[in-house]
Amino acid sequence: MIWFALFLTMYGAALVYALRLSRATEYGEVSDRSYRFADANISPMMGILTFSATLFSTFTLMGLPDFFRNHGVGTWIFLGVTDMAMVFLALWFGMHVRRRVRMHEFDGVGELLSSSYGASWVRYVYWV
Repeated sequence: MIWFALFLTMYGAALVYALRLSRATEYGEVSDRSYRFADANISPMMGILTFSATLFSTFTLMGLPDFFRNHGVGTWIFLGVTDMAMVFLALWFGMHVRRRVRMHEFDGVGELLSSSYGASWVRYVYWV
C-alpha cells in the first residue's frame, strides 16, 4: 500500500510540475481549438478510428468468449469474415466523412455531429 501511495504522490507531483511548466512558457494567443487539439492537425478521421476501435474492443472482450464457447472453432471463420467487413465499412465510412470534412473544414467530431444533426446539444452529448 505504501508503494501505491508513493506512486500516486509522484504522479500528482509530475502533473503539477507539467502544469506549472506549461503556464511558464509563452504560446501566444490561446484559442478553444488550440486547447482541445494541442495545436495539432487532428481531423475527425481520428474520431472515426476511435469509434471503430471501441466497437472492436468491446466485441473482443465481451462478446467473443461466450461466442467461442457456444460455436467452437467455427468462431475463427466468423471472425475472419466479420473483421474484413468491419475494416471495409470503417474505410468506406471514413472516406465519406473525410469528403464532408474537406467541404466544411470542421475542427472535430463534435462539430461534425452538431452540423449533421442541426443542433448544438449533440456536441455536448458526444463529449459526455
